[in-house]
Amino acid sequence: MGLIDKFRKIFQQKSKAEILSASLSSFMLKMLGFGAGFVFMILMTRGIGGEQGTQAAGVFTIYWVTVNILSILSLQGLDTAMVRFFAELLKRKAFDAAVNMRFRAYSLVAVLSLALAFLVWFLAPVIASTALGKPHVAEYIKLAGVTLPFFALTVLDGAIFRGMKHIKLFVMVNDMCKFITPAILLAIFLYVKPLDVPVMSYAPLSFVFAYIINWVVVFGIMHVKIRDYKHEPSSPDKGYTMQEMIQISFPMLLSASLMYFSNWVDTIVLGVSVSESEIGMYNIAFKLSDIARFTLISVNSIMAPKFSESYNNNDFEGFAKSVRFSSKLIFISTIPIVLLMLALSWQVLSIMLESPNIETNHCLLILMLGRLVSACAGSVGIIMQMTGRQKTMQYILLASFVSNLIIDLALVPTMGIVGAAIGNTVGVVIWNIAGVLYIKKHYHINTFYIPWIRKGALSN
Repeated sequence: MGLIDKFRKIFQQKSKAEILSASLSSFMLKMLGFGAGFVFMILMTRGIGGEQGTQAAGVFTIYWVTVNILSILSLQGLDTAMVRFFAELLKRKAFDAAVNMRFRAYSLVAVLSLALAFLVWFLAPVIASTALGKPHVAEYIKLAGVTLPFFALTVLDGAIFRGMKHIKLFVMVNDMCKFITPAILLAIFLYVKPLDVPVMSYAPLSFVFAYIINWVVVFGIMHVKIRDYKHEPSSPDKGYTMQEMIQISFPMLLSASLMYFSNWVDTIVLGVSVSESEIGMYNIAFKLSDIARFTLISVNSIMAPKFSESYNNNDFEGFAKSVRFSSKLIFISTIPIVLLMLALSWQVLSIMLESPNIETNHCLLILMLGRLVSACAGSVGIIMQMTGRQKTMQYILLASFVSNLIIDLALVPTMGIVGAAIGNTVGVVIWNIAGVLYIKKHYHINTFYIPWIRKGALSN
């Protein structure tokens, strides 16, 4: 059967056509978000210019890593758990229980994020001097604390949109608006050039103001959606208690922490070992490699509630079909992006940087190999999270993280950013292959898809 015939068959099946259509919409919105991120990075490196531009990228990376680490601690895994909770409760028409759970989760995240923001504000000089050996970045760590409450609460509501199956809203919150608003504000900063604001602060300050705006908008939209649910007849289902919510979300916190540190351990090690300019160059290569994750993330956005719904309602045949189809879709749509980036890596870097170097190009090529493995492995992380296998996922992520860290510590001092790229790619390969093997053993589903090697291995 040819490729055109396969897609014709897909569109004749309502559930698969829905996935493909929603994934395409999600992909396009993510493309807009990435385009805005691309513009943001160019404004930061080229707009500021020269060595100062790459230093600004490095400073921004330290700020952004701090925001994300603090948000993981604030969210306590509730962002991932709420996808599962809302998918289950809305399926059972338990609208009141879903609304009450959102209120409890929102209140907890608000308290934790505010507490951490105050703590980081006072400890920023110690963190900058002792942990990073860069006292001059203390002000940017303080700005990360200011951003935190608005960022964490926006992420939480975005995840709830995902559980509600408002995928376009989720993608707009999680991807598109993440860089569109900051890019506009950064352009204003570069045009106005306020005398009392250091040029290195332009990018972090753009994010501070952007997430205040984003939080207000998202809060308003969520209020409208919740009001709609209050008019619907609700089942007497009480949902989950706060204790049950934490018991389920805490393993997801550990998984999210390990996943995040696996992605960013390279930046943390680089932050101690190399200059801000080198950190900036690595961050640009890393962000460019993320282009290949577009489809994976887009399909996962659609499939997370579907995996949870089918598995937790004992529809194992539907669950298996969804897993297999998502693996095919991820592979077919990601491979062209990977090949294009491998072929045009230097040209793409030349757009981002005034003077790209061979080390940054090597970084991008090595990181793209890890993205290739992720494309073949499918939705392993989301499958494990949505089917209650969070603890196993933690062990796999821990092995990936430790491997990444050991390689970084061994190679970064002598190889710099190239050593960090090798560590990251090895960690990605370990995590994906281990996940594929676990799902194959316990669910008897092979998520790994390379049609030229195993033709029909994932056929329905």
